[in-house]
Amino acid sequence: MTPLMAPYFSPSRDTKTLCTVWHMRRMASALLLDQLTKALLSGHQNWKAF
Repeated sequence: MTPLMAPYFSPSRDTKTLCTVWHMRRMASALLLDQLTKALLSGHQNWKAF
């Protein structure tokens, strides 16, 4: 949040928005990590099969 933008946001709304964005990013990274782990595991199993 830049100082110039700060006056346009009420503190409570700003905090809520930041929390939502942070939560969404956390969920997205968790999903990506989960998919990556699954891909690595399946790839590892396929590699061991050869």
